[in-house]
Amino acid sequence: MPDDDFKSLLEKNLALTEELRHEVKKITRYIWWGRVMGTLKFLLLLGAFAGAYYFIQPYLMQLLGTYQQLLGGFGGEAYEQNGQRQFLDIDDLKKLLTQ
Repeated sequence: MPDDDFKSLLEKNLALTEELRHEVKKITRYIWWGRVMGTLKFLLLLGAFAGAYYFIQPYLMQLLGTYQQLLGGFGGEAYEQNGQRQFLDIDDLKKLLTQ
């Protein structure tokens, strides 16, 4: 008789353990997909910011040049070097005047 009770308890324990294992597997899968989607979301945002900067950068440089010209003329002069727009500062202007 005690063996039958013990055996039925073991069978119930085994059934509950299998159910718990199944639930843990589902939770683990859910967490993994959450991490994957979080990483994709981060990469998508990073790509969007990089793309926005790439397309807006020429307008920002033009706006910065105009702003520097409005500040008083010094530093507003620009020249092209290696395909990049470079702005002269006061030290560069002094060097040009002493040459």
